[in-house]
Amino acid sequence: METRTRCAVISPSAELRAEIATALQDTEFHIHRQFESASDFQTVLRFLRPACSVLLIDSTDLRRALQIAEQLEHEAVSTELVAFSDDRSQDSAVALMRAGIREYVRVPLRPEELLAALERAKANLAKRNAHTPAGDVYSFLPAKAGSGASTIVANTSLALARMQGGTLAADLDVHSGVLGFMLRVDHNQSIQDAFDNLGSMDDALWDRLTAKRDELAILPADACLGRPALEHDTRDLIAMMRRMHKTVCLDLPDSLQPHVLSAIDESQRSFIVCTQDLVTLHLARKKVQRLRALGLERLSLIVNRYEGRYPLNTKQIEEVVGAPVEFVFSNNYKALLAALSEDSGVSPSSRLGQEFRAFAARLSAREVGLKPRTGKRRFVEYFWVSQGPIWSLLSEKRS
Repeated sequence: METRTRCAVISPSAELRAEIATALQDTEFHIHRQFESASDFQTVLRFLRPACSVLLIDSTDLRRALQIAEQLEHEAVSTELVAFSDDRSQDSAVALMRAGIREYVRVPLRPEELLAALERAKANLAKRNAHTPAGDVYSFLPAKAGSGASTIVANTSLALARMQGGTLAADLDVHSGVLGFMLRVDHNQSIQDAFDNLGSMDDALWDRLTAKRDELAILPADACLGRPALEHDTRDLIAMMRRMHKTVCLDLPDSLQPHVLSAIDESQRSFIVCTQDLVTLHLARKKVQRLRALGLERLSLIVNRYEGRYPLNTKQIEEVVGAPVEFVFSNNYKALLAALSEDSGVSPSSRLGQEFRAFAARLSAREVGLKPRTGKRRFVEYFWVSQGPIWSLLSEKRS
């Protein structure tokens, strides 16, 4: 799934809108939205504000095009504008330039001219945003429900917040999210409210929508009504999260819905959380295969509740699933139960707490996704079942 530059077009001409969309069909630019007019300006803002985009404006109605440019400047929306019309007046060109519209394409449209204008607009946008800080986004996808992804998101986010601040934990499971419960936040806002208010989002509203726990911001899904999240809304919301926070941890549902795929595509790294049992590993392998078929390659495994006495070690798990193991968390149900009962995260001094801190340190240092470090195998690992006929028999018996 290749990320393409998000564009929108405003024109009363359905023919021109279709012509532009067709001209850009096999390019890096994609028309995500088409507007007949900008009469509902909040709808246009809802698309433009969260994510940096290119807006193509039909400037046949020059006065209205200039008004749109002025409104966008007033709203401080980071968007490059490209105007198009059959007007060849020099006065119109000067007026567009004064309004901040640097690119102009004449109608009838020539695809090569349109593409060149968009490439220049994209370059200008990159220059403007070069010094704008953008946070890192990591998504956590359970191989199957109950694998412990929410537990890992909750405790890793707490460890990151203690370590560096500026951390957000967001629950994208709009049907059965439990992140708010695990972090013990009493908050009547949910991620659904963030979706609903994207068009009017500002710092103050974002601050009201997110719950707080020490240095950690939390966007729970516990109060959601279960309305499905849309793909473009998810990308817009993640763009907002990235601008507001240094690190974002996304707790995903176990199904590969369109908004989940969008979240994975927007993430620097996605972790599929699994355990050592063969059913979970089978589902993890299926997810890896499907995601890679969609072009989503930034994938690693997190093995949760790991026990050394279990017949499968990490090397064998990598071979079964077809993805590298990024991190292993030990099995310590008592520590997790105590953390929930005492309204706190896992104790930082416990073994499991130290593991969460070590994993958070890797995220903070951006050391995930690197080539795994080589090292000597532990003595007991030489006694695990090796791959071959016996391995096949074991797999058949357990599947």
